[in-house]
Amino acid sequence: MGNKEGGILRRDQLDEQAVARLGALLSSSLQPGDLITLSGTLGVGKSVMARAILRGLKVLDDIPSPTFTLVQHYPHAMIPAHHADLYRLQGGDDVLELGLEECLQEGILLVEWPERLGNINAISRLDIRLESAGDDMRHVVAMAQGSITQRLGSWPDLG
Repeated sequence: MGNKEGGILRRDQLDEQAVARLGALLSSSLQPGDLITLSGTLGVGKSVMARAILRGLKVLDDIPSPTFTLVQHYPHAMIPAHHADLYRLQGGDDVLELGLEECLQEGILLVEWPERLGNINAISRLDIRLESAGDDMRHVVAMAQGSITQRLGSWPDLG
């Protein structure tokens, strides 16, 4: 069951395939300048969601986790996209050196472990939190700010 209140969206009891479908459907609402943050514990599905969003943006290449490279760039996506994993960083100067603000200016920026991000100037932001719901199920809660709120309208139907 999903619902929407203000800029907060919630979907409960999703398996991994439903998380992937949701990510792919969300990609159709994205525009350059959108920041999408993905938070949650290790193994909850952040990378699954990120890969699905990137596939929805027509990334045809392999989509490796940026855990060790820190940022993966997809300039040939339908909209240029950048996927950062900040798990190994402490924040502050480490994050500044990645040039994420520049990535955001030219396309979409997906960030895993956003609590290490610090302040970033995004005019449109979607904060997605994935939580374990037991038995390989997840709850997904998102808070939209800026123009993406209107573009999302409501949660896509997962069919």
